[in-house]
Amino acid sequence: MPKEKIGRLIGFIRTYVYLGDSQLFHKFEEEIKLIIKNPAHMGIYEQILQIDKEDAEERGKAVGKAEVVTNLLNNTDFDIQTIASLVGESVDFVIEVKNKLHT
Repeated sequence: MPKEKIGRLIGFIRTYVYLGDSQLFHKFEEEIKLIIKNPAHMGIYEQILQIDKEDAEERGKAVGKAEVVTNLLNNTDFDIQTIASLVGESVDFVIEVKNKLHT
């Protein structure tokens, strides 16, 4: 399972699952430290901020790649496969951007 999904699952459990008492919560936290091997443990708030930051970075990368694809579609004679290869995205991504240009 990718680290991102594990982090989201742990964040969900920390946020929404009531563990009853603080001793059980601390035991849960200690087990999480062992699993993720992260001695510099973040609290719930910090972890949520980290996940939000990572999501924003991914969205920013996607927007940036969409702009590059748009420029390549508008200013070159490259085919869709070549553009996908140059940008490091799938052919479907390039087609999606191309379709948005024509709407």
